Amino acid sequence: MQEIYFTGFILLVSIIYTFNALTLRIGNTHAPGPGFLPLGIGLGAIIMALIVLVNSILEMKKERINEGANQKQDITEPFNAKRVILFVLGVAVYIAIMETAGFLIASFCLMFYLFRVMGIGGWAKQIIYALLSSGIAYIIFALWLNVPFPQGFLR
Repeated sequence: MQEIYFTGFILLVSIIYTFNALTLRIGNTHAPGPGFLPLGIGLGAIIMALIVLVNSILEMKKERINEGANQKQDITEPFNAKRVILFVLGVAVYIAIMETAGFLIASFCLMFYLFRVMGIGGWAKQIIYALLSSGIAYIIFALWLNVPFPQGFLR
């Protein structure tokens, strides 16, 4: 249940972030404006949060069905502030290391860390998800849309 609360919070923050990104000039794929990348990141975060939220809800329903209808289940678990603090700290470290490590490495590290904090899958799944999410973001924004990112020590 805590995962649902946490993911709901992340979804809310992502929606607010995306609406704020819309206040900037977006541009187009040939001439992206300053709001293009934030909009893409916000939409990506919304999509990922929705996927995790739906999976968490389906898993919780599946567990309830497996436990049986006769058992009473406590649905009033407290909100996990530790996860929120760890999330915010992870994003702050990401911002701090972006120039030094570069977009690709910093993004992989952030995504792996966030998957660990949210408790999604085991080590192998977290590494695969982090590789996919950071790799896809790099392909879309750096290669396809030519958005300049810090290269870090990969220059």
